[in-house]
Amino acid sequence: MVSQMKLANATESSSIVLQLFGQGFEAILSHLRDNWTSLLGLFLGLHLLYGFILVVYRLYFSPIAHFPGPKLAAATQWVEIWYDVFLGGKFTLQTEKWHQKYGRIVRISPFEVSISDAEFHEILFSNDSKFIKIEEMKNRIGIPDSTFETIGHEHHRIRRGAISSFFSRQSVLNFSDFIQQRVDRICERLETEWKGTGRPIIMNDVWATLTADVITYISFAWDNNFAEYPDFVAPFTRAIWHQARSVHIMGHFPWVLRALEMLPRRLLLLINPTMGPVFDFHNATGDQVEAVRNGANSEAAFTKHRTVFHEIFDSDLPPQEKTMPRLRQEASGITGAGIDTSKTVLSNATFYILNDPAIHKRLVEELEEAIPNANSIPSLPKLESLPYLDACIHESLRVSYGITQRITRISPDKPIEYDGWSIPPGTRFGMSAYLTHRDPRVFPNPDEFDPNRWLNNPKSFSGRSLERYIFTFGRGPRICLGINLAKAEVYIGLATLFRRMKLELYETTKRDVTVESEFLVGMPPADSQGVRCLVK
Repeated sequence: MVSQMKLANATESSSIVLQLFGQGFEAILSHLRDNWTSLLGLFLGLHLLYGFILVVYRLYFSPIAHFPGPKLAAATQWVEIWYDVFLGGKFTLQTEKWHQKYGRIVRISPFEVSISDAEFHEILFSNDSKFIKIEEMKNRIGIPDSTFETIGHEHHRIRRGAISSFFSRQSVLNFSDFIQQRVDRICERLETEWKGTGRPIIMNDVWATLTADVITYISFAWDNNFAEYPDFVAPFTRAIWHQARSVHIMGHFPWVLRALEMLPRRLLLLINPTMGPVFDFHNATGDQVEAVRNGANSEAAFTKHRTVFHEIFDSDLPPQEKTMPRLRQEASGITGAGIDTSKTVLSNATFYILNDPAIHKRLVEELEEAIPNANSIPSLPKLESLPYLDACIHESLRVSYGITQRITRISPDKPIEYDGWSIPPGTRFGMSAYLTHRDPRVFPNPDEFDPNRWLNNPKSFSGRSLERYIFTFGRGPRICLGINLAKAEVYIGLATLFRRMKLELYETTKRDVTVESEFLVGMPPADSQGVRCLVK
């Protein structure tokens, strides 16, 4: 009986508690319904208070608060987002203006300082440095697991080591005949399809087919024959160019990439039809990776030569580094890096050489003397030994910049000392090849295309070789893997073109090769039609 009474009391107590809880919860809901505007105002007020405190901290108490620079950029990263996303790749150009106003070291965001001093590259690109890339950069082109976007220093070294020999100087020399064959075919088409027609050809498209053919053949043993497309307009190379314009959106808002990856491919093609060739590339890459890995009796497995996938599978990389998703990203990184940068150098060189009759005349005279038979172009080492051709190419590298977006690093445990300033550990700091190549102390009259500055073993104001200030391919432990291949394309491409063809610019001005925005690489105004030429 006592137990039953206790049970009844406990049940009654529980019922009362639940009833009181229900009444209390209902009262809270009623209060929220009656006072939602007040609560919203409280939330907004707290949010504004937090923002105010954050801005005060960044402007007056941050470890880099004393660095010179625009206060608004120091207060919020939305300044960078505004220039990059909403104005379309303008932040690098704005940074140059800030340096002109504030000096060689400028705070450009709440977390980062920029340095515009060619001498500082010796620190930034030191082979002994253990500087770390910032995490946000890995999402900018949608291949975060590629070697190109690897964040950790040691992780990058391991991934790079598996494929670096594939792009060595000797490896490129072994493929130089293929490069020459492709350039020969380009000249043949210009001669037979454009000569004397008065119909202009866009050299940006021409050179894009060359670089795309070369990188996909050498790396993946694919003979795509991009150079056979009508008017040299290959959908794949155009898609790569359009894809670059999304780098800032992906970099600042990585959730956009994750959202897009969740969409069906058909829907993505409806949103952006130009991506079709890129998807085809990924499918072909996947097929070849599978075939090489399995050793299947297929065309992909028995390639004309070893591919980059053979190198990776034969390396001592751990199994997680040899998965399909990562290798697709590796292939995309190699291809993307191997097309647009070299194409830009070749296109800019074509314009600047043709735009100055004296430069054009001197180059052609050197080529005619060194190459009596226009149909027998000498070896790459011979071309590299021609002084004026070499000077034109170095100057073309200078005005093309390569990766125009700033290179940003973090020193994890040591301060970085520069000109009396101490950049605290953990602070982002960076430089841009765009600013360095335009430094008037190193390159007087930087807006002028002057091959003469590279003749007779030139030195900078510091006494160092002038070549040390060219960062088109980067420098140090993360120097571009394809530097040897890119240079081979440029030397063979320009020597062959100007030895065999008589070209004339068509309605093309310096504006068409001037960097007007930056989307990883520098781009001319959106309405530019490229470097157009007539074949005479």
